[in-house]
Amino acid sequence: MKNINQKDINLQDRFLFVGTNEQIAKSAPNKGLPPFTVLTDVYTGFFCKQNSGIDEKWGIISISLNELRNDMFAPYIGYLDKFMKNKDVPLVERHQKLLDNINKYKSKWNKSLEEAGVCLYLTKIPPAAIKKVMIYTPSGRDGNIIVNDLTANSPSPSSGSPAYHKANYKKYLGISRWLNGEDVKGEDIHGEKVNFDFENQLANRYGLDVYYMKPIEKGKKHAAAKKS
Repeated sequence: MKNINQKDINLQDRFLFVGTNEQIAKSAPNKGLPPFTVLTDVYTGFFCKQNSGIDEKWGIISISLNELRNDMFAPYIGYLDKFMKNKDVPLVERHQKLLDNINKYKSKWNKSLEEAGVCLYLTKIPPAAIKKVMIYTPSGRDGNIIVNDLTANSPSPSSGSPAYHKANYKKYLGISRWLNGEDVKGEDIHGEKVNFDFENQLANRYGLDVYYMKPIEKGKKHAAAKKS
């Protein structure tokens, strides 16, 4: 299998993920997604957990960037906040000010994706951009121990430094790919061969199901399809 790096995901395959709950994910192929959607390549599990209740299933949505408007991307507010000088102002006020002036920062969206693993899309994401929807059950006997543990220990995209993000990019990319239904090996996460028990547990796909896959145009390869 070809090694996948950040450049491949952001520029060549042209798709990112939305981590949400089951209800929102299942409605996306028909309704699309509302403005100010958070897109990520690596922190899908983090946002699924953040946007879901304790016993709620996760929804993983694969988004084609080629179906979106280039002028509607923007950096993640948490990423921009790191560069704010007046830290005495309450966080909520700082973030609101950044949102009010978000048009001034649009050109930094790709930097936000590269250094923090996240960016924003400011207008509605149309149903045509929804390429795939996966549903995952993180709790109960079907939950994957490896995926759950790595997701639980992943930092907020606002708290991790660019250096941390770069150092751990492959690990969290592996989790996003696993949640997207792709074949992921232990070395895809840790960069080296792992013991049989880890590999065997990672291969457990119970609780992960394809809910929706957009029909592929004749002669084209599906960007979000399982890689082998």
